[in-house]
Amino acid sequence: MNKAFVTQSWDQFRQVQGVGLRAVAALPEASLDAHPIAGMRTPKQLAVHLFAGMHEFPKAVREGKVGNYNDDSIAAGLKTKAALLAWCRRQWDDGNAIVQSLTDAQIAGIVETPWGVSFPGFVLMKITEDEFWHHRGQLYTYLRALGVEPPMLYDFEGNEPAFQPKAAAKA
Repeated sequence: MNKAFVTQSWDQFRQVQGVGLRAVAALPEASLDAHPIAGMRTPKQLAVHLFAGMHEFPKAVREGKVGNYNDDSIAAGLKTKAALLAWCRRQWDDGNAIVQSLTDAQIAGIVETPWGVSFPGFVLMKITEDEFWHHRGQLYTYLRALGVEPPMLYDFEGNEPAFQPKAAAKA
């Protein structure tokens, strides 16, 4: 696995991010700190967890170690949906910049984790996507529990321009 593969995979993931941002934007402002599903995170906590990985996992690949961050303290500091959305976009933007700067050596290098197992960087990049899909599914469940129809999973053309499909290169 090398930079070219990671870059191609990440570009498809960019489109998925756009749908994820639309799901966060669909959350009712008054329900950000609610518990639509008993015993689970609030929608705001879930959105923070969902988007923290967009920055933290690429950063871990760059640095060779998964760091610590606290979802709850981050979520507590985000008082409005606008602040939450801005924070989510920054996580994507910062993580995307890191991914673009990764080298083949970093992508192939071992990343230490606090989970008792270490992975090559390219595995952690795939975990980033898997983790996002999983938690985005939870967010869709929250939206439905709150009476909101989530965006269609594969409506990439409906994303804001930065997350829409790129035009195919002409030969």
